[in-house]
Amino acid sequence: MKRTYIGTVHHLRYWMLSFAVLSVAAGLYYNAREPVRYKSTVILFIKDPGVARDGSPFALPDHSPNVKQVFHSATSTSMLNHLIRTYDLMDHYHIGRSDPFKQEKVLARLQRSIRAVLVEMNGISITVQDRDRDMAAAMANAIYAELQESIQKQLVSELVAARKVHEEVVERTGRSAEEKLQRLSALVMDAPAGTESGDPLSRFNFQLMKLAGQVASANAEVMDAQRYHEIISRTLVQKDNLPRIQLVRRAVRDISTSPVRIAVWRVLAFGVGGILLFLMAVLAWHMNQDEVRVHWAALNGPLSSSSVRPASTPNVSMARDDQNGTATFGSSRKLLNNEWMK
Repeated sequence: MKRTYIGTVHHLRYWMLSFAVLSVAAGLYYNAREPVRYKSTVILFIKDPGVARDGSPFALPDHSPNVKQVFHSATSTSMLNHLIRTYDLMDHYHIGRSDPFKQEKVLARLQRSIRAVLVEMNGISITVQDRDRDMAAAMANAIYAELQESIQKQLVSELVAARKVHEEVVERTGRSAEEKLQRLSALVMDAPAGTESGDPLSRFNFQLMKLAGQVASANAEVMDAQRYHEIISRTLVQKDNLPRIQLVRRAVRDISTSPVRIAVWRVLAFGVGGILLFLMAVLAWHMNQDEVRVHWAALNGPLSSSSVRPASTPNVSMARDDQNGTATFGSSRKLLNNEWMK
């Protein structure tokens, strides 16, 4: 008589129990190999308005270049190398110093641990994961500090470059004014005496007025350059105006993640998943066992096929000898073969 599905499961209950034990052991092994990772998040606001993609009123808003620059700088190679040097992540990740691919491994591990997300238009959320809650919070705050410092360095370098340009303009304009003053002095020293015709003196007066105009123009350029120079100098002194990154939320240690709770959920997930897989396998076997037995009998030849009977085969009682009442297995095998031939 063919068993029901519940009967088949009950018949294989010890196999199911063994499979569940193996699944729980696999969950414990996975939990040991993949420890719980804590998360710490720092949120930044970039003081720069978003710009539209084009001038049309229907253009969708887009993040400004400064926001994109800060976003990509959070996971740039220079940032990762800074974290590796600061926190000695090779030892933290247990990567051997003699490993020929140590740099690639530590970079790949760190890249998987950092996730930057653009929040609305001007916000950036940076999340760091690590098996040490203190390390996760420290690296998240270190990313903000390094971004702040890099932006300040960039702004200062740009202002210094602009200052050098203005200094060159002032120096060049000053040299031009000095040359014109020297020419003016030379003309005054070489001024001819008055003549009756007055032509040389008239030419001298014209050149003198021309040089005086050039000197006045040069002095005006010097004053403008000096004014720009003073503005840049005051901007460099006022460092409070340099940062463009505002800290919205500092990263703190993750106290909401419980290693025990996560370990229990992992083990339960492996155990329940293993039992479900076993029940699905038993269900597939229960629904197709007749076909499987037929194919198995065909693969193992006619001798083995005599011991396998599909569910559609009627019960064949062993033929008994009329004289002595003993079972003749040859007759039963012939009947079974006749049924298979049908």
